[in-house]
Amino acid sequence: MHIAIFSQYFVPEIGAPALRIYETARQWVCQGHTVEIVTAFPNHPFGQLYSGHRAAWYRIEEQDGIRIHRRRTYFTPNRGLVRRTIGHLSYLPGALMTGFQLKNADLLLATSPPFFAATAAASIARKRGIPFVLEIRDLWPGIFSQLGVVRNKFLLQLLESWELALYHRADQIVTVTESFKSHISRRGIPTERISTIPNGADLAFWKNGDSEEELRERLGMKDRVVVLYVGTMGLAQGLSQLLDAACRLKDRHEIAFLLVGEGGEKRQLQHRASRQALTNVIFRDAVDRKTVRRLYSLSDICIVSLKEAPLLASFIPSKIFEMMAMERPIVAALSGESARIINQSGGGIVVEPGNAAGIAAAIRLLADQPERRLRLGRAGRAFVEAHYSRQELARRYLQLLEAVLGK
Repeated sequence: MHIAIFSQYFVPEIGAPALRIYETARQWVCQGHTVEIVTAFPNHPFGQLYSGHRAAWYRIEEQDGIRIHRRRTYFTPNRGLVRRTIGHLSYLPGALMTGFQLKNADLLLATSPPFFAATAAASIARKRGIPFVLEIRDLWPGIFSQLGVVRNKFLLQLLESWELALYHRADQIVTVTESFKSHISRRGIPTERISTIPNGADLAFWKNGDSEEELRERLGMKDRVVVLYVGTMGLAQGLSQLLDAACRLKDRHEIAFLLVGEGGEKRQLQHRASRQALTNVIFRDAVDRKTVRRLYSLSDICIVSLKEAPLLASFIPSKIFEMMAMERPIVAALSGESARIINQSGGGIVVEPGNAAGIAAAIRLLADQPERRLRLGRAGRAFVEAHYSRQELARRYLQLLEAVLGK
């Protein structure tokens, strides 16, 4: 097959959307298929062009056999709703221009959110008379409403209408969780048009290596129990509960919290940590995935956190699969499907979101029991190998696309 993928985010950008598309596309190329990506010049989440890339309106690149079409967009950091919306909207014109140049594509796949990649792919697929597959990684705009990001009822209704139009237009919808599938089905979409291909981990890449003692020392973490959070620092992650837990562990001077990433809440979290003199909390900027792997290697405990909200119970943070693949024990402030996965894996301790006392107790327990940490880490790796290998998930995804094209 000749598959064209529309995604605003792509490597070397960091984060789950870019990594999912890259690792999946690479597997498809290895199996003999042609894959092209319509994306932006890398700038997320900093709002600055990545080193090694030159600004241009349009450029074609190739990486691991994947043909990459990059279009200039409005660069903005991952904070501020208006500026981020402008950044998302600026992807649409270039995506449409590029999409109509892809004359040989058999099928168009778009990953959402944001909606603009899906809008471009749906328009082009309709005019070309080829299948359109919509991948849903996040439930927009429902989560906006629950987190209070958007309160205007008219705007929410407009976004919901846009969302439903894309669902109805798609020949097939691919979700990353079973809960998402149920949610979309309740919106009136036939279940046979919805499939679930979850996130997973590239087991060859996410593999525990050196203890990274030199990096530990450089970060001031020598001889400390490192509790690591890596990822977006936004409203949905509810990271204030980690600072609450750090407050409760101030008496344990050997325990250090290392928070790495970017997001709209980062500055507020930093101000609070400074105001409360939380010397056991260290913030660092977002890093590339190779450095993330090094950070996992030096960590003793990994944290996954989401805010307490009904819709967030349907989310599965993709980083849990990377952490388990790296044989790291997880303390998870999660509920719903993701909590069930971690409990089933035996790779971590689950605490209800918002329960800072429970998070602190779990960290204290694991800090005192290194053998238990090793046992949980090994169980997590075995679970990912059995159920969430990116290679196997890419194969299942490919079978689904072949079936869609066959229709």
